[in-house]
Amino acid sequence: MKILEALGSKQRLQIIEYLFEGISNLNEIAARLKLSKPTIMQHLKILQETGIIKKTILSTEGLHSTVKYEIRDNSKELVMSIRKACQNFVLSTES
Repeated sequence: MKILEALGSKQRLQIIEYLFEGISNLNEIAARLKLSKPTIMQHLKILQETGIIKKTILSTEGLHSTVKYEIRDNSKELVMSIRKACQNFVLSTES
């Protein structure tokens, strides 16, 4: 149920759509979606806690870390199935 709740946010779905294009970092996601970094961080935390995405620390220099986010391989199929089901539902209600 937590996964469905995590996918219940328009912003989190936008983040997932963007991450389907490839691995990204906080700055890139915030710029692309035109949302504040704190807002993006909150959504990334929820997606990470539910296991939909993973966070990888690539390097650390002093106080700064290079962090990348990507969709977990085992979550891609689930997210795609949910997306398809939602699209089919919308198409069936438009008739």
